[in-house]
Amino acid sequence: MGGPIVKSKAFFFGSYDGYRFNSGSVPTLQSIPTTAARTGNFSGFPAVIYDPNTTACTTSGVCSRTPFADNIIPAKPYFAGSEIAAILSSRSHQREHPEYYT
Repeated sequence: MGGPIVKSKAFFFGSYDGYRFNSGSVPTLQSIPTTAARTGNFSGFPAVIYDPNTTACTTSGVCSRTPFADNIIPAKPYFAGSEIAAILSSRSHQREHPEYYT
């Protein structure tokens, strides 16, 4: 849209470009893992936790994995991931970044 203010001297122009993004998803409830889960103890969870390092496939394409004993992930060799999870869900992280927690 535009037009002259003074003939052949001054003009005005304006435009609007808008975009609305509707995700269509329903908000979901997110939870912070328990202290036991942060340390790798998933014994209270109904799902079986498998060791990804034990994946073995046969020639016919059937793969299998060994579950962790009692659904407890050992600290080593999986220490780095559990350490990061412990930092992110710690109380000090929640105090430093309250915008991430409701």
